[in-house]
Amino acid sequence: MDIRNMPAKAAYYEFVVAVPNADHYTFLGMYADGHQAERTALEYGGIVIHNVRVHGYQPPKSEKKYYTFSGSWSWGCWATDIEDAEKQFSEAYDEEIDIDYEHKIEVDE
Repeated sequence: MDIRNMPAKAAYYEFVVAVPNADHYTFLGMYADGHQAERTALEYGGIVIHNVRVHGYQPPKSEKKYYTFSGSWSWGCWATDIEDAEKQFSEAYDEEIDIDYEHKIEVDE
């Protein structure tokens, strides 16, 4: 199905409304509520496309986790893995700043 002008984030919504044309559809809107999608489709002569893989609105899950470095101080960042977190930590502070580097790392998943 060729739906023109449909943004990528429409894939995270349960309902998409499109207007049929001769050889394609034109995107009209994206909705988490089926009743609202039906009203829009009726008003503009469109159709409702139901994405059965999504319930309401489901944004993509982040592949990053929040890492907290702590000692006598605390610092945190979002990173893809522990190496990325440590790299961000090392880049965040200049050597001139005296930080006690004895620390532990916690991950919120």
